[in-house]
Amino acid sequence: MERNYQGIKKRSAFFNIPAIGVYTKDIECLTSYISRLCELHNITVGVFVEKVIFPQTPKQKLLSKTGNHFGKKSAALNNSHASAKEIVRIIKILTGNKIVNLLTLVDYNSVFSKFELDGVKKWCPRCLEDWEKSREPLYSKLLWCFKEVKVCIEHRCMLLSSCFKCDTLQLPIHAKGREGYCQKCQVFLGEGAANSLTKEDDCFLWNEWLVKNIGELISLDTMERKVIKNNKDSIHTFLNEIKERTGLTKNLIAKEGKFDPGNFCYWQRGETKPSLLSLSRLCYMTNTSLLDYFTEQYLLKPPLKRLPKYLESPKNVNKSKYKDEELKKILKIIIAENVSEPPSLSQVARSLGYKKPETIKLRFPQECDIIIDRYQSHRAKATKEKRINIKNDIRRTILELIDQNIYPSYTSVGESLKNPSLFRNNIYKEMVKEIFNELNIIPRPRYYGGSRSMN
Repeated sequence: MERNYQGIKKRSAFFNIPAIGVYTKDIECLTSYISRLCELHNITVGVFVEKVIFPQTPKQKLLSKTGNHFGKKSAALNNSHASAKEIVRIIKILTGNKIVNLLTLVDYNSVFSKFELDGVKKWCPRCLEDWEKSREPLYSKLLWCFKEVKVCIEHRCMLLSSCFKCDTLQLPIHAKGREGYCQKCQVFLGEGAANSLTKEDDCFLWNEWLVKNIGELISLDTMERKVIKNNKDSIHTFLNEIKERTGLTKNLIAKEGKFDPGNFCYWQRGETKPSLLSLSRLCYMTNTSLLDYFTEQYLLKPPLKRLPKYLESPKNVNKSKYKDEELKKILKIIIAENVSEPPSLSQVARSLGYKKPETIKLRFPQECDIIIDRYQSHRAKATKEKRINIKNDIRRTILELIDQNIYPSYTSVGESLKNPSLFRNNIYKEMVKEIFNELNIIPRPRYYGGSRSMN
């Protein structure tokens, strides 16, 4: 029998860890929160789902018990699906965290369609590297889950979705995965290289607008999200306002926005919701923010603004159908190119309009093996060079500390290199041991008080 004591609050089964970035555009997603919660309790996500979440789920078919089945469906947990609502309810009970709903789109069920989020995990390697160096928690932003968001605005680089070492596409959450590390080879994902963009690049400008506008929506609290109007009702009023202010027909508006005019009829009748991409194009052309659109506080001023050329480029056209001869010719050209950073098979597949590299590999295994081998050789060489440079820096730092009569502990060496988290990686700990042997330095017992004298 459960007892209730007056004045004593009921304790939660799990730690009530605060979500990162709440009420900002950098708020984390639910799958990231679950991964961090499991890591804090020293259990795997698979065990957490099978032993804790699954028994409390009334609709048993919402989630598979273990393995990759859960990982492949886990993108829905950040969305507005029924499974997301169920998981939010359970996490609130387990942790006592009452704002877990903000980490998903469950409050935007009438706003966004259920297909706005990516089925794979995306991240900025430079963000991960910065957080690791400053010893901040590694996490995934809800913003990065959106299909249309492909750039990190802070570092002006493309987001990644596959491991730089093993080329494995990362899932939003994995049975044995942890934030910031590859779900297959466990390498730190912050070491990956990302393509940089300039501030004048159309791709950067478009993503900058998207991040600002989507960020305004996901940074709202629970009460503010209730003010957001139903998308089906808002679009009808908005389209009529555009036609009245600009004097354009729906066909001309559709031509400017690069979408099918037939969708207008479905939107106006309330049969379907406009996708985030279509809605963003309309808002961009009319100088209206997404928040102003959903709260119906817009003031339209003609003429319509021209869309960035990035949205008209061949990269955004689906090229999923290539004849065998044509595709083989393209692959041979890629193999023959003498570039400093050869692309991975996943990057090649995505540039050709394929979602999965396996689609190409099944048709041309030999050419794909060459692309994979060349990429892995490049990454192995780059990693080796990086570790040699780090080892030289460690050796130099150890000698400098000895000259200052300071014992070269992991802490003192890391602080001198301005990378306190460097020795979380056991490879660099082994480097220190090798250097100690070379310099005939006798290791001292582990000391937790920071730097101290050699005497």
